Amino acid sequence: MTTKDIFPASRNTPEKEPFFHNLPQEIINFVSNYLLEQPPIKSFIIPNAFASSYGVVMEKWKLIPESFSVYQSRKKDRIYSFFSFLKARILGRVIHTKANCLLVNHCWHDNYYHWMIELLPRLFLWEKKAPLLTLVIHKKKFKYQRETLAYFNFRDIIELDDGEILRCPQVEFSSFPNFSYLRRIQSKGKNYSAIILRLNHRLLAEMVNKIIQNIPNRINPAPENKIYISRKKAPKRKIVNEIDLEALLHSEGFSTIIMEDLNFEQQVQLIQSASILIACHGAGLANCIFMKPNTVVIDLVPGNLPEFCFWNLAHARQLHYAHVHCKTVGVEKNPAFNDIEVDMLQIKSLLSIVKSKPPET
Repeated sequence: MTTKDIFPASRNTPEKEPFFHNLPQEIINFVSNYLLEQPPIKSFIIPNAFASSYGVVMEKWKLIPESFSVYQSRKKDRIYSFFSFLKARILGRVIHTKANCLLVNHCWHDNYYHWMIELLPRLFLWEKKAPLLTLVIHKKKFKYQRETLAYFNFRDIIELDDGEILRCPQVEFSSFPNFSYLRRIQSKGKNYSAIILRLNHRLLAEMVNKIIQNIPNRINPAPENKIYISRKKAPKRKIVNEIDLEALLHSEGFSTIIMEDLNFEQQVQLIQSASILIACHGAGLANCIFMKPNTVVIDLVPGNLPEFCFWNLAHARQLHYAHVHCKTVGVEKNPAFNDIEVDMLQIKSLLSIVKSKPPET
């Protein structure tokens, strides 16, 4: 295996700190200080290797640890991966190619948030080299993945199904620049867990700028629209009193948008025009990376779910961010799988705060 740096070390230093509403100071301090330094992003090249649709690499009979994402790093995950490769090789589910291949996927490749924030930036690292490489991805692809893959000029794309592996003369992949992880943080003498996104601000900014520049017939809208993203078509985490919420928001000049009804470029253009974006905690909020600096993101969070990834994104993109805890409705132990009920008085109060802090402040 050979390795080299392909993206320099950097320092996350937003030009101006936005304001944050209802967020623990310990979280703000942690991300503002601890996550400043970003290590260089490395590439790994492995000859005569096997690869899976989830981005895991095996050389001879040895799994390559650097190919595992943080979500696949538990011992049982690695044991499962080993036996998956073993099963595919025994059953003859090995596809052979003579091309040099690139891997970017991990086990959450089919989720919009993980694709946009963690996997698409890895693709942009290889943009200039794409014509020389064959991309290996999972056969299961969504519309947004097909649309974003169109930004690249890969020599070819090989799609693998579950249970299939690829044998190729050379496999390349990068380290993971962006990923979420569980962090123990002390607050008021007590320790609690928080899910934090480790994020390379510079790489994210370069990716966002390239996507915006590549949109055909693009416009540069002023951030004047107030947008509410509805999860009407989502399988879970719906808002049970959404009718009341929409009535309140429409009276304040908001428009309701269902992201599933738009193609990727339409979503980018729409989000660029937003002065305020409000949504239930979910993948749709990943689009906040396309908002303009000093605009506002309002995150409706189920219960006390300790996930702060969208604040990390807002922090990186110089957006004002509000973290709003909502009552959960359901019996699932994980609050992320339950519906929520929004407190209208809380939203009214928050919108008043937003009005009192205009974008230029």
